[in-house]
Amino acid sequence: YVNANKAFNPVRFQPDRWAEFAKKNGFKYVIFTTKHHEGFCMYDSKYTDYKITGKDCPFHTHKYANMAKHVFDAFRKEGLGIGAYFSKPDWHCPWYWAPGMDIPVGKNRRPTYKPEEQPEIWESFTQYTHNQIMELVQNYGKLDILWLDGGTVRPSNGLDIRLSEVVKKARE
Repeated sequence: YVNANKAFNPVRFQPDRWAEFAKKNGFKYVIFTTKHHEGFCMYDSKYTDYKITGKDCPFHTHKYANMAKHVFDAFRKEGLGIGAYFSKPDWHCPWYWAPGMDIPVGKNRRPTYKPEEQPEIWESFTQYTHNQIMELVQNYGKLDILWLDGGTVRPSNGLDIRLSEVVKKARE
């Protein structure tokens, strides 16, 4: 998956047709994957180059390169609800799967270190995640649904990214 961004080029992408089809067939909303566990952003995040609008992605010059924006705009135009799926784990982020740590990259879905032993790295990851969530909330219009996936990243697993802080900030 690491180099998939270099081949991702959906030149026939037509968000208006998706939305028209959805409306015609009784859909009430869309939930669009803005970022999955591998970390590739389907929106123009200023916090990573691993994104659809990044220079390594052949699609970055397409008129619909900021795919999330165009999907959300097209579905709103049809009067449908907007949902953003966002994965909390990020296997591409150097503060999640940090190189040179005790746990090998890819061994499991957890960080390559123990956050309690490397709190400064975990804090960098937490801020990175907060920043990306806030980008979606602030820059892409009203979201009816914000689906935060990645159940391994939760306080009971020792992986607390303080979601209540970012949710509170998003509501302001």
